[in-house]
Amino acid sequence: MIKKGLLKEEMANELHGPEKTKNHVVAAVLGSAGRAVLLKLDKSKLVSELIRQGYEPSSYHDNLVGFCVETMDKLERRALTFKELHPLSLQTSPLDGVARGMIVTRTVVDTARILIGLLRSTLEYEVVDEPENWLLVDKITRSPVRVVTKNPILTTAFWSEFGGDEGKGV
Repeated sequence: MIKKGLLKEEMANELHGPEKTKNHVVAAVLGSAGRAVLLKLDKSKLVSELIRQGYEPSSYHDNLVGFCVETMDKLERRALTFKELHPLSLQTSPLDGVARGMIVTRTVVDTARILIGLLRSTLEYEVVDEPENWLLVDKITRSPVRVVTKNPILTTAFWSEFGGDEGKGV
């Protein structure tokens, strides 16, 4: 973030604490670099885009750039919550025990690419090796769509419930 000019070194150092999250980083980048970019844009284009996205002009007439930063921050926090923290982002099927994820898109183009990939069975994935799990993430949005635990007790419990010779295997 520092090399890209999105954060100053002192701010980046403040964001390294254990109590800091990705949401704090997003807020810091939007509050500094994001605000600077928005201030350079033509205000009529910002207003047009907000109206196109369904926002009422009365909600931002006093502080257009502040409203944009606040709205982007809120949307990014929500996307991060669904992608990484929300308990419903990985639902475990009661039929086969497989955790299925939610794909979070941020643009119409990415949404179209995901839908085309799903419908044509051409969506590409990558396995991410984390300390506690292996994640299967889609390559377009990096959303986790499957997870496999590395915990041997949970793995044994899973195969005891869903494996075996009775044809219940996954």
